[in-house]
Amino acid sequence: MVSTNAFRPPYRNPLYPYHETLLPSLCAQILSDKRAEYDNVYHGISTSYAEWSRALFDRTFGALLGGLALILPMIIMTIPNTNVQKSLVVSSLSVLIIAFIVARFSQGSWKDVLGITAAYAAVLVVFVGTTTGPVSQTGTN
Repeated sequence: MVSTNAFRPPYRNPLYPYHETLLPSLCAQILSDKRAEYDNVYHGISTSYAEWSRALFDRTFGALLGGLALILPMIIMTIPNTNVQKSLVVSSLSVLIIAFIVARFSQGSWKDVLGITAAYAAVLVVFVGTTTGPVSQTGTN
């Protein structure tokens, strides 16, 4: 009787016979173990304390930066003897500074940076318009 191994083609990879004998036994051990997990099982993302505290710090820093970005120009513009030119200069510089900060730290596109900067500028323009009062016109009737 001829053995079935005689009809197999010669092995090109010398590790193939080793894997042929090793893998079935390892697979049987893994499948018999009740702790085995399969690839299609959902694995929850483990969050560590360091990740949570970093995210909390980032959110707190963003809230403080946003609050200070709105409050500081308003405080400067409400100083007594404020004129329109001073308010416009403070608003323009504040918008430029915030635009550079948002552009530096944002991961969005240029449209996102433009939208954030425009919203910030709109808030400051409203504040400038309400605090400077009516413009007096000089002329003769």
